[in-house]
Amino acid sequence: MLTAFLAPEFVVGWAAWQFLNARRVAKAFNDELRVQPAQPYCYRRAIWQKLVVMLLGGSRSLSDGWTETHGFFAWMGGFMLYVDGGPRGILTPDELLQFVRDGCVEMPAITEADIKDRSKGDMLSKWVAILQLVWFVIQLIARYIQNLPVTLLEIDTLGVAALTCISYGFWLNKPKDVRLPYIVHWKDPTAPPLPDSLDSDKEHGTLSILRLLFNYGTELTGGLTPDKITIIIGCISGMAFGVIHCLGWNFLFPRHAEQILWRVASIGIPFTFSGIQLPMLLNVLDGWISFRPPFSRVNTPISGYIAVYYIPARVSIIVLMMLSLRSLPPGTYDTVAWSKFIPHVTM
Repeated sequence: MLTAFLAPEFVVGWAAWQFLNARRVAKAFNDELRVQPAQPYCYRRAIWQKLVVMLLGGSRSLSDGWTETHGFFAWMGGFMLYVDGGPRGILTPDELLQFVRDGCVEMPAITEADIKDRSKGDMLSKWVAILQLVWFVIQLIARYIQNLPVTLLEIDTLGVAALTCISYGFWLNKPKDVRLPYIVHWKDPTAPPLPDSLDSDKEHGTLSILRLLFNYGTELTGGLTPDKITIIIGCISGMAFGVIHCLGWNFLFPRHAEQILWRVASIGIPFTFSGIQLPMLLNVLDGWISFRPPFSRVNTPISGYIAVYYIPARVSIIVLMMLSLRSLPPGTYDTVAWSKFIPHVTM
């Protein structure tokens, strides 16, 4: 929650990374089950398919086999390896698939309905949250049309709400939580892998996205991967988040210095991500892009961008946003006259 408030663009990147990997895992297991013919997987097509499903509705399944929900469940640590009747560790999707191919474990026989029953999450709650965010955006648009002042707090909330809707779109088919993992029993007579290779505390979440940003490199390796698309989506989201704050460019600050600081901070956020994004997009157009492996040395220019521009800019925006509440324009407390938008007959 704190990350979503301070840096929502990282949450968008995190959600995109999880969605793309969940699709990849579902595709791999469906190929193993021979549910559908093996075919090259296109991540760009996956993004467009996700947008179509969000807007028009439809089936969420890749096939009659594994779905996105299965992929999310696997990445969330949903499969626990048991050896001789006792837990051995959480299986990653790649480990589970390899063990299935080697015949060491049985293919998990769990349906999408079973996963959702374990998570106790439903689609209605997610759509209610999205509709609340959309309603907030509609109110801000109506206030702008009727020349009613908008506070800096509302502008910042608009940026968070816009990126949150994108994150919710990627997470529509994600289970709410994994409290009861699915047990996979080891059946091979040989000894299972060492416990170190089945670490149940693998790194997930925002920290992994931060490492992707820090470890961005310049070697040419070719091809698009979920990690690479994650960075691109995160950079675009960061630029959009900063541009939204530029809506407060002409806000009536108590002091002129505060207005200048807001303008500089609003430009600083998209500048931070454009410094990362532009060379990356040029590499994508050429069909070449690269990233250093996790835990490699920190890339100084990228970490410098974040430390010098993004963090001070974001902190400045939060401080100015709170200080602006001490002196708000009188029209801030006026409500929207919705009757002006509805055709009606006056007497």
